[in-house]
Amino acid sequence: MIDVTALFLLFSGIVFFGYILNMLFYKIKIIVVIPLMLIGLFIGPVLHLINTTQNSFVVEISSYVSSVAIAFILFEVGLGIRLSDLDAPKVLKFMFSVTVITAIMMSLGIFLAFRWSLIYSFIAGFVIAGPSSIVAAVVTRLSKAGKKMKSALIFEAVSNDSVQLLIPLILLSLLQSVSSSSLGGANGYIILIFDFFVVSAVFGVLSALFWTFILNYFKKYSSQYSWMLTITTVIATYGLANYLGLNGAIATFAFSVFFANMTGISEKLSVYTKSIRPQFKHIQSYQREITFFVSTFFFVYIGLLVSLSQITILMILAGITLTVMMIVIRKVFVRMLDPFISDKKHAGSERTLATFDIGKGLSAVVIATIVISLPAYLNAPPNFLELIFVILLLTNILQTFGMYLYAERVKKESIVEDLSKKSGEEAIAGKWHPV
Repeated sequence: MIDVTALFLLFSGIVFFGYILNMLFYKIKIIVVIPLMLIGLFIGPVLHLINTTQNSFVVEISSYVSSVAIAFILFEVGLGIRLSDLDAPKVLKFMFSVTVITAIMMSLGIFLAFRWSLIYSFIAGFVIAGPSSIVAAVVTRLSKAGKKMKSALIFEAVSNDSVQLLIPLILLSLLQSVSSSSLGGANGYIILIFDFFVVSAVFGVLSALFWTFILNYFKKYSSQYSWMLTITTVIATYGLANYLGLNGAIATFAFSVFFANMTGISEKLSVYTKSIRPQFKHIQSYQREITFFVSTFFFVYIGLLVSLSQITILMILAGITLTVMMIVIRKVFVRMLDPFISDKKHAGSERTLATFDIGKGLSAVVIATIVISLPAYLNAPPNFLELIFVILLLTNILQTFGMYLYAERVKKESIVEDLSKKSGEEAIAGKWHPV
């Protein structure tokens, strides 16, 4: 066992290590998710420096930590969605096409391989259906792709994060509601779904309006603490929505999207929020730092929770098969992103970058930790977290490999471009004539 002092030092060291890995990514080009997950695996299940048995403190707090993380992540995702983006429909068409097809294929593959119930198979399928915004942001920043393609991939990943979180959370909430109460037939299901979607979203929007009024009314006193007060309101919105029988995830997502796009939704709101726009920028900037902190912790945390005895040869083979299927599906649909290719000479490399953009991230980790903390009567698969862990590792390893393929493709395109320019210059000078 590790004592409290050592635990604090270890936690601090993990955060610093995560920062160093992010900085070194530009040199070593290994996605930060991989080493962080392996660190958790070694200090927990392998070396047993931290107790991670079934009744340990680390396992018992997973549901509480996950709930807070959901509020943080959905707030970050919502802040990153711009409804005024003119190219959004094209990206969303690609995202939904790939995500839905991938989710269905992944769910069926998991169902056939592990014989889980259909609902848990679909929860897992949607969790691994698309790229992570955390991974995509780092990878695209490193690439030499055009600005339009970078923006498209980041927007896809941000939008996909909401799908990876919201659909599994809705399915889990429906599963818990159906298992714990009598809904009274079809009408009960309709009311439940209406509450989950419509009422929860309206609650989130009203909460955002109320909080914007508070920020504006008390702007002289709240400007220095705008992020802390806002994230407290976000967590309160999530908790209160759940307490009222609504869906906290939907409410939080609606809060963040409306809060981020308020100025573009209505001219009246734009005028009303003009004086507190600097606070919006402060909130967005600070939220990125907190998301880095949360993600670093959670990637190590999932490694701590893994049971090595649950990872079988079948699981590894299934994980490899599912990961390859993700690449194939993206390869089929990748030409839908051609409108975002600025220079057709680099079309091949940019398609490669988009095809291998499959690395999973924080959304999958959070859902996995929620599933393992569900009550026994919900019959959650005992190896759910281990499968997600394996797929997280494999998808990020394959995306790292894809980055090398992308870099090689860029080199070849640059050589061809240089030769083409040289040939053109020589032809103009009369030194070279094509046959």
